[in-house]
Amino acid sequence: MRFDWIYSPLTQYLITGTGLIASLCLWISARAQLRDIHHRLSKSIETLESGFQNLTASVKEIKTAGQTALENSPPSPVQAINLTKRAQVLRMRNRGESLNSIAAALQIPLGEVVLLLKIEKLLDAELVEATAKVEATAK
Repeated sequence: MRFDWIYSPLTQYLITGTGLIASLCLWISARAQLRDIHHRLSKSIETLESGFQNLTASVKEIKTAGQTALENSPPSPVQAINLTKRAQVLRMRNRGESLNSIAAALQIPLGEVVLLLKIEKLLDAELVEATAKVEATAK
């Protein structure tokens, strides 16, 4: 087989030109794809910005509605004692602390501490009675 045509300058120019044209086509298509991606990204950013603005406006509306609701709400009654306070009172009393120190530590009135201890005493008495009845019926 003869390969003399490879050494011809015309063949080398044609191969080089074809490679350059192919490179140019690839570069143009890459630029078109980048332009398309940039366009889609710009639209996404605009959508996100408008959504963020809507969200910010909604948050402001909710905040102002909450503030007006708080301002217009009637004053809340004295906060009732919760079960954790009751448990804390009982725990502190079992440790031997005085009623005044319990009231000061939990920041509740002394009368409330006394009331909680009386209620606990009554509940213990009822529990003892119920246990005695169950034991009596079991015999």
